[in-house]
Amino acid sequence: MVFGYITSVSPNRMVVFKLTSIYRTAAGGFMALSQLVVIFFGYCDFKIKGYHITSYNAPTFASGFIILTVCFLLIVVLENPEVKSNNLQSKSFLGALKKFLTAGRERLISCLILLWSMFLSSFVMSEVFYFMPLFLTLHVGWDTKFQSVAFMVASMLGITGSYFAPKLISIRYFCKSAEEDDVKESGTTKNEKLEVDKKDSLYSKQVYLSISALFLLLVGQAFMIGAYEALQHKCLPATNSGIFFAAGISITLLGYNFLASSIPATFSMYIDPTLKVQLMPSIGAISGVGKLAAPIVLAPLYKTRLGLSIAVGFCMILVAVSILPLIWLRRKRC
Repeated sequence: MVFGYITSVSPNRMVVFKLTSIYRTAAGGFMALSQLVVIFFGYCDFKIKGYHITSYNAPTFASGFIILTVCFLLIVVLENPEVKSNNLQSKSFLGALKKFLTAGRERLISCLILLWSMFLSSFVMSEVFYFMPLFLTLHVGWDTKFQSVAFMVASMLGITGSYFAPKLISIRYFCKSAEEDDVKESGTTKNEKLEVDKKDSLYSKQVYLSISALFLLLVGQAFMIGAYEALQHKCLPATNSGIFFAAGISITLLGYNFLASSIPATFSMYIDPTLKVQLMPSIGAISGVGKLAAPIVLAPLYKTRLGLSIAVGFCMILVAVSILPLIWLRRKRC
């Protein structure tokens, strides 16, 4: 919803990328600070009419109350973005979906690749949320408070991806061949060429950032598997394995934030803002399905003999096969 709002209120692609990155940074920061709530309520240990409130359920009750409060505030203050329309196109969802599906073949394939990347980023994020408490509670034996500290540190390190993403994209791109042609070109032609080069450079850097994010996801997940295997074979003490696992989560969250900042901005280059606003229920549903599918798919794998290794390894396969489509996307810009 937030990404749809951002892409509809600003036509400038670089501004869209910066705003999405700022949102990711702010969201990650609040997610990290929310662990302070978990730590505080982790000290709860009392009964209410026979119901035992402990460190394992008190943070959940507190989070539910905070979510209800935020939803109420959104209902009160949230307004629809003003989207200018140059024609009288149908504003129905089916009409927008038909327009999306009748786009050119390469453009449609590119959009599907980006939508898959959105699904994958949500899937990986849900994977982290699913396996972190399982490993740190059942295998390492950490209390809720220590898990919250580990996740807060991992989140703070991870959101550096959202903070530095626009800075990496903003690095100026110098093209020697363009400089050599400056003398031969007229002012108008030169300005047009510079504008095209600027858009191409922005697009290339966003795609390269997405590819780099996938490699970071692979490294982070490899750390998670390494921590699990080291503990299983008693190569490391439980505490050391927990720290090693938290490091893997940090790298994974860094890659996730890179991907979550670059993919929506890249997607906005392929789709009209008005059309994107009309399709936001479907786009948001794709990310939601990724978060719901992760525990459903990974739980049976986790229960096998190989445990966490095969489950995280499956995620690594999904990440690895997503690299080639992004490389194709870089070469086939529409």
